[in-house]
Amino acid sequence: MMLEEPNCYTRGCKWFQGVGGDPDSETGEVPICAAFPKGIPLEIAYGDNDHTAPYLGDNGLRYMKEEVLCDLLEPKCYTRGCRHFIGVSQPDGTELSECVVCAAFPHGIPNEIAYGDNDHATSHPGDNGIQFEKGDGNAP
Repeated sequence: MMLEEPNCYTRGCKWFQGVGGDPDSETGEVPICAAFPKGIPLEIAYGDNDHTAPYLGDNGLRYMKEEVLCDLLEPKCYTRGCRHFIGVSQPDGTELSECVVCAAFPHGIPNEIAYGDNDHATSHPGDNGIQFEKGDGNAP
């Protein structure tokens, strides 16, 4: 059974983090966020509560619209023509898990490299010893 997209994802909440494991749930997964790292309450995730007011256990974090800069941008490693760039991956087959990947970061390129100012010319934690290399002309 696949987890349906929670309201916090479709509304673009800044604090939404995806899904996490929960052996007690029907699917084995629950939506999680910075406010509710062990699972977003059902009335917020799927109900009518828009979480703009305090909610018990929310750690002082409320719904906040994500300022998305990357939706229309291509990752810098792609536009710079890195030969290690692979593309977009959806590990669980849904947009909830969508991320850009490469040989250095097969589980997701860190945002500071994909969209930020880090050109990945030097080693970065978790890069498997692979850094930026200009492609052979087949890349952009």
